[in-house]
Amino acid sequence: MDKAVKDFAQKILSELNKILHRLDQLVKTHEHNKSSAGDECRYSPPARWKRWLEAGALGAAILYSIVTAIQWSDFRHNFKIDERAWIGIKTIDLSEPSAGEALRCEIKMVNSGKTFALDITGPGFLQTSRIGLQDAIASAHVSNRIPYTHVLFPSIDENMPFKTDSPLTAEQASSVSLGTLQVYVFGDIYYRDIFGDRHVTHYCGHYVTTTKRFEDCGTSAN
Repeated sequence: MDKAVKDFAQKILSELNKILHRLDQLVKTHEHNKSSAGDECRYSPPARWKRWLEAGALGAAILYSIVTAIQWSDFRHNFKIDERAWIGIKTIDLSEPSAGEALRCEIKMVNSGKTFALDITGPGFLQTSRIGLQDAIASAHVSNRIPYTHVLFPSIDENMPFKTDSPLTAEQASSVSLGTLQVYVFGDIYYRDIFGDRHVTHYCGHYVTTTKRFEDCGTSAN
């Protein structure tokens, strides 16, 4: 049993003891009032009132335990979210298109969480298309595997290099520069946090020639 669970159990037992102590005080007060009344009051409540009171107290204790357990579960969940690793994409840079050379880009991922990320890996693709994203995804068959990283500490960047499957022709290099041949980079980053939970970041970027920057085309994370 870890310390958090033990503390939680001790808290419940403490509250139950408080309730039982209060019940004992109520019974003693009732007995004292009855004896003080002497012959002035001959009425004695039926013994079952005590059973009803104890049953009510037990029900209240059980309800308190349930509510406390729910609150503890929420607290633990929120604590993990606040303290866990979060991997995202910081920047994507594209090389100048050149005939006879593969088109290259470099993705910079960053851990923006408060604790380190573990066992980071995943596939990534740099594709060109004259039609759009879905065509680029459909034609992607050779992935650039993210170099396996054991640990990525908070606020630390990691560079991931990508390149197209084959060199660009002169016509393709010109089309990329003009924007008639669209460039997409997309993939997944798999990792786990210090609590043992596994996560994935899906990223997608579309290169815009006028700004010479990648715009998001479907990035998400859990």
